[in-house]
Amino acid sequence: MFKKFNLSNLLSSFVFLVFFLILNIFAMCSTSLAKQQNSLELLGDMFSLSPFWSWKTIETTHFRITFPKELSSQAQKSAQYFEEAHSILSPILKWEPRNKTQILIIDNSDMANGVTSPALRLGIVLYMVPPDNWESIFYEDNWLRLLVFHEYTHFLNMDPTHGVWTGLRYIFGDILLPNAFWPAWMLEGLAVYIETHFTKVGRGRSPFYEGLLRSAVEQNVFNSSKFITIDKIFGENPYFPGGETPYLFGYQLMNWIAKESPRNINVLGELSEYSSYCFPWLLDYYLNKTASTNWKKTWTDWVDFTQDRLKKEIEQIKAQPLTPIKKITEKGFSVLGSCASPDGNWLAYTQNSLDRRWSLYLRNLNTKETTRLDEKFFGAHLDFSPDSRFLVYSALHRMSQYYYFSDLAVYDLNEKRSYWLTNSLRAKDPSYSKDGKWIVFTLTENSRVGIAIASVMYEKNRLKLGEVQKLFMSEMFDRSASPIFSPDGKKVIFSLHKTNHTSEEIVELDIDLKSNENKIPNILIENKSYNRHPAFDATGNLYFVSDFTGVDNVFKLKQNTAKITQVTNVIAGVWFPTFGPKGIYASIFSVDGFDLAQIELLEKPISESQPIKKTTDWAPPVYKGNDDHHVLESKTYTEQNYSVFPSILPRLWYPIISFNSSLEGYVGGQVAGFDATDRHQYVLGTGYAFKQKKVDGFVQYTTRLLGPNLSYAWSYVTSATENNGDIFYRKLTHSASLTYPWRFTSSTLTPSISLFLEREYK
Repeated sequence: MFKKFNLSNLLSSFVFLVFFLILNIFAMCSTSLAKQQNSLELLGDMFSLSPFWSWKTIETTHFRITFPKELSSQAQKSAQYFEEAHSILSPILKWEPRNKTQILIIDNSDMANGVTSPALRLGIVLYMVPPDNWESIFYEDNWLRLLVFHEYTHFLNMDPTHGVWTGLRYIFGDILLPNAFWPAWMLEGLAVYIETHFTKVGRGRSPFYEGLLRSAVEQNVFNSSKFITIDKIFGENPYFPGGETPYLFGYQLMNWIAKESPRNINVLGELSEYSSYCFPWLLDYYLNKTASTNWKKTWTDWVDFTQDRLKKEIEQIKAQPLTPIKKITEKGFSVLGSCASPDGNWLAYTQNSLDRRWSLYLRNLNTKETTRLDEKFFGAHLDFSPDSRFLVYSALHRMSQYYYFSDLAVYDLNEKRSYWLTNSLRAKDPSYSKDGKWIVFTLTENSRVGIAIASVMYEKNRLKLGEVQKLFMSEMFDRSASPIFSPDGKKVIFSLHKTNHTSEEIVELDIDLKSNENKIPNILIENKSYNRHPAFDATGNLYFVSDFTGVDNVFKLKQNTAKITQVTNVIAGVWFPTFGPKGIYASIFSVDGFDLAQIELLEKPISESQPIKKTTDWAPPVYKGNDDHHVLESKTYTEQNYSVFPSILPRLWYPIISFNSSLEGYVGGQVAGFDATDRHQYVLGTGYAFKQKKVDGFVQYTTRLLGPNLSYAWSYVTSATENNGDIFYRKLTHSASLTYPWRFTSSTLTPSISLFLEREYK
């Protein structure tokens, strides 16, 4: 254990205090109130919060949770998981927040996510939709619980202030937080470690992370300039995995620190606590004081251990024949899915890269020419109509100011144009029936991802969908994915992940449009693994991807049998298999990302003996209390109508101090705040000019209650003339503005109307 109040600790705090005061505080405060009229950014616009939602609030012992009334069930579960997370994580990270943590629960986007910032007491924002099963975060047993533990780790890690920082917090409000200056790889690495340790799976045990590292070792680029080195883990770079880099490698370093320390996870809590006393950015200093090592040595030791471990796994994999692969894209970063047209002429796929937006591509299989058709954000599976004219797909689609949902779209190969089939339906991953009369897809409602079907119609030479009918709706936070029709068209096959299960099953569902009952799917594949991306070949055999051996490979379920065999053998992983008249295609994982490739299934399937033993000995131990967390779900919290209090109370305050050469001074102060839903925002300031013996004042108020941002500001301040600093006058100003950000899928247009009135008094 380190000593909290040793001399070096006090000196480092004092040095930083002087440094910060000189370079920041006086730079910010050495001006009159007239130049302090800057409003906070409107967080409500950032998160697309509708001012018209009916907000409710739950208060627990440690949290204040605000949510639209239709998310009551999600808010209750979140409250239970947050209190559980606090009881476990607060002692480990050695911090008890001074106030109740503000939580905002919303469901206005089909992108699974969470946002945390203790600065200005913003708190935590959670999006109530489970992730797709191709995202890195898909490897979870309970999405909401994992999300809560991950985000609350951020809060307990960034919020602490000790020593001199405690005093500064009283002077300036919740803004000067030393741990918030941690680099992204430390912040996210700690959170991924916590999510992995306190759940039964988590990204730290995922085949995605392992596959990337295994590929780097196999291609002999591990810890080299052609991949990721310790100097490249600080943020996004032109190397795969891009934005995932700080999560993956930060986790590996945090895991190594905990693994090598006799105090295990507690050493990470000590690291967080110790750095909250000190000058930011002294990364090796904190680690040396808590774990008696430095980050470079930690990286080197982890690299040596990981290379040795993965070389043995690669040898086991190569003991069996490898799958022949012919890449179609090179360094594509991420090819999500593909489909071949029935006439054998076209191959369509979605691709994302660091230098170009998500897009839909069409490749001519005869000429090998590839055309970018349109932007296409997210959405993995897509399908051609039986006549090969229409390509149906899904993408994120902003058709409303406050919602960013997934919809179905179609590209007409004859007309060479695309158009939307649905509007804010929250539909994903469509698939055609063999006769072309139906389309099946996933449907998201109230944090449930189920299966729906719609008939296909034609009107004025355009494709249209008939009435949408639900076939199956899962339980809350369960996830259905990748639905396809059976060869006879009587069933729908899809993958289903259930909350509190460390697996994903391939299931089938009879199509019965006359029944309104929520039918229970029949399980086809259940092997305690994550099985997904089902596909049929021309003879009716079912194929799917599974991490059964620890590596994502394609497996085959022979028609009318229960026999399952492994039919690919790759180093890193393979996703999204699809069959066409001219071959078998899939996304092949490597150190460069997911590239689209034509593959050959192994003529002799791999034997039942596993080519690589599925083990997670290198990952954090599973927390023993995981099996008991359901006990915490029994409590129901009282819901109340939302009130702006206490969240509207000031979140930021600071002094304004200015002196001229004759030591004639100006002193004052300013406060700013906003409520939890950002319907109201204000800045208040006052100051006193000693020479003129005048009191200045400033008020700015912004509201979003009517939709647009309406802002009014008033100030009455003392100012000096430009030519003679000794001549002063009083300036009275009134200003008003109206802005409204029109949001589109990838851009925003914000028109503004302003009025400004000013009068001077000598």
